Order: sequence, then structure tokens, then C-alpha cells
Amino acid sequence: MTDENDLCHLGGFPGNALKEVFGLRNEETDILYPNETVKLHCLGKDYVAKGFCERLCPSGAKALGVYGSEFYAGTACVTENRYGKGKAYYQAFNDDGVFRRDFLAALIRQEKIASVLPDAADRPGVTAHKRVDGKTEYLFVENYTDTVADKVRLDGQYTDMESGKTVDSVTLEAFGVRALKRTV
Repeated sequence: MTDENDLCHLGGFPGNALKEVFGLRNEETDILYPNETVKLHCLGKDYVAKGFCERLCPSGAKALGVYGSEFYAGTACVTENRYGKGKAYYQAFNDDGVFRRDFLAALIRQEKIASVLPDAADRPGVTAHKRVDGKTEYLFVENYTDTVADKVRLDGQYTDMESGKTVDSVTLEAFGVRALKRTV
């Protein structure tokens, strides 16, 4: 919504060429009171939005979910737009994490995306990032929650860079991170 100097892009949101990528424009952003929620329907289930909701005007994007209450009831709140050789998805609201977890799990299944964390959909707040340097693959597993993530399964065996032990799962302390590596 802003450039590197924190100045709003002219011409509305999303800024610059992202309107073309997402196939929509944001007509309005509604900021919700702290205890206020808005109903929405997507993936055959009902969810709630909180914090903010955007009122979208699709221009090519397909609605995957719609708001179920307030003045924007029946309008798109989650969209998919074909762009180039791929797809761009847009979530026009903040949620409590339940929708985001379900939506990403559905996309992973739909697109048959292999994960370095086989049970990633069951581990909200735990992420993994791979980097490759020559024949060495580095994996950084991070826990962004305030609880222990016990026995997070990996997609194979790695060497824990701190302990030197070979592992196929890790336990992460609250807000913890593990650095792992293997030869590819």
C-alpha cells in the first residue's frame, strides 16, 4: 500500500501493478472495533474476520469466498486470479488464523505442493525455509508461537548445525529456531 518512503501509492490499492496481478482493486477498507467480527464463507465453511475488511471490486479475479454480514455481505473477500503461468490469491481481511491455516492447507493439497514439513497444516505458526549453496541444503525451521512445537517432522534426515546430530524431526521452544543442513 506504500512505497519505500511510506508514501501511499496513487491510484488505489493494491498499489502499482499489483492490481493487474490480483485482478482487483480495493474500493474501501473498513477498520473493525477490537471485539467486532464479520462473518464470511469460504471452503464450504463459515469463518470470521477481525481487525479490518476490504471491499473488493474484482476485474478478472474469481471470488472463492464472500462476506456474510455487514454492508459488504455477498461481496468477494478471497479471490483467485490467473496471472502469467500461475495464480495470485488475495485475502481481503484479517482473521484469527483459522481461515488462513485451512486455506493454505487446501492450496497445498490442491496444487500437490510437497513440504519440508509433512505436517505443516497441523502446525500453525511453524515455518521452514530452504537455502541451497552448491551441494549443501540448509533448512531453517522457526516457531512463531509462544508454545513448544514438539516433534516437528522433516522431509528427510538433516544434521542439526548446533548439536551435530542427525535428525528427521525437531522440537522447537517457544519462538525458537533450528538450523539444519544436508548434502544434496
